[in-house]
Amino acid sequence: IPTDQWVQACPMGMLVLDETGRIQEVNPELCALVQKTPEQLIGFCWDDIPFPELRTLFLKDGQVKIFTQGSPPLHLKLYSKKLSNTSNISLRYFENVTEYEELQDENSRLRQQVEELSITDELTGLANRHSLNRVLNSQVTRSRRYGNPLCLAVVEIDIGQSSQPPS
Repeated sequence: IPTDQWVQACPMGMLVLDETGRIQEVNPELCALVQKTPEQLIGFCWDDIPFPELRTLFLKDGQVKIFTQGSPPLHLKLYSKKLSNTSNISLRYFENVTEYEELQDENSRLRQQVEELSITDELTGLANRHSLNRVLNSQVTRSRRYGNPLCLAVVEIDIGQSSQPPS
């Protein structure tokens, strides 16, 4: 298969850079990812591409983030490979990992929420018994380590429904 057909058939976003770092070819997958046409990308290099947000397409292997106006950030995993040892033409493959990154962010947010719910009362937002035990354990350990006295005062406040004073 000729190289241009192979590039066009690749299921990942892909571009071809020549020895000067100019884009020689892009495939439909990459165009769809970055929302540009081949004509808007071919012939440009790092210095003169008219879309500053797309300069990350020229970086080395790793994860890149592309910010476009009016859209959430696009997370791409970039892989680069020279076509051969004798050629300075390089291929860039882009894997869309945006969904994975969003799931990681959601997972982190949910873990934080679980942590907060495990140490606070949902109704009042005050520290619950689990939180009190955690703090108390560390204070008892500290008191024992340094030989300092420790005092604990427990106060119970009864908020009754009646308007009569206690007898």
